Amino acid sequence: MAKDYYEILGIQKGAGEADVKKAYRKQAMEWHPDKHKGDKAAEEKFKEINKAYETLSDPQKKTMYDQFGESATGGAGGYGGGSYGGGAGFNGAGFDFSGFQSNFGDSQGFSDIFEAFFTGFGGRTNAPRKGRNLEFELRVTFEEAAFGVEKELMVTRPGRSGEKQSENIKVKIPAGVDNESVVRLSGKGDAGVNGGPAGDLYVHIRVAAHKEFVRNHFDVHSNAEINALQAILGSEIKVKTLHGEVTLKIPAGTQPGKVFKLKGYGVRKLHSDEKADHFVKIAVAIPTKLSKKEKQLYQELAKESGKGFWG
Repeated sequence: MAKDYYEILGIQKGAGEADVKKAYRKQAMEWHPDKHKGDKAAEEKFKEINKAYETLSDPQKKTMYDQFGESATGGAGGYGGGSYGGGAGFNGAGFDFSGFQSNFGDSQGFSDIFEAFFTGFGGRTNAPRKGRNLEFELRVTFEEAAFGVEKELMVTRPGRSGEKQSENIKVKIPAGVDNESVVRLSGKGDAGVNGGPAGDLYVHIRVAAHKEFVRNHFDVHSNAEINALQAILGSEIKVKTLHGEVTLKIPAGTQPGKVFKLKGYGVRKLHSDEKADHFVKIAVAIPTKLSKKEKQLYQELAKESGKGFWG
């Protein structure tokens, strides 16, 4: 049965990064196997805690888990970095505690506290650790999201001497991204610790609104206005799409609110050559002022139809 990672850490769904770290720190200290020698239940609990933290502390994995559940993050499973038996104790490698900060007195890092705890049981304090992941918000236009684009990011990070340094990083945004899409750049985060690998850079996409188009997944929606005679008699109109202007045939008797589909004129689907559709909703404009001649013609039409006319 699938486990609820939020429930395992004792936090509400949607909890922020700080709450996730705080909850993990508390649970990991409480259920560490070296504090529960020979207790298989505690060992399994600790595995669940680490699996939950591994998922909820990673923005991309957390997003996938929130949308699709445990199966989207690789399924159930505990820590695979070694056994707990044989008196070797738990080896802290594989989990990055460097982001934690203690609230006890002089801002001592939680990693130091945890590593000191491990040292008493044979753990390594100088194990290689992956560098910190970085987050970047990138705003793109409606068209850039639809067709893809290459952007250059200015990322600021701590230098080796502690000063901040900026770095230009190119990122390819694939066609079809939308709001809340995340592009991962492996190894573009902070440098690793003690020879560990660099962290990753997560680029969060924000798409600007379009003045004429509205997007729903990969489909595009727009409105088109015709006059009463075009609706009654039928017509052909020009419609703007992402792929240029096209001709749309309006059949006679078209009603207000009618929606026409332009197949294949929507956004290209992610990592595919297939394009979605463009939907055009028709509005019929009723004239507010008529010339004398127009009024006369409408009166004759009313008599012809037998509907009558007042005024």
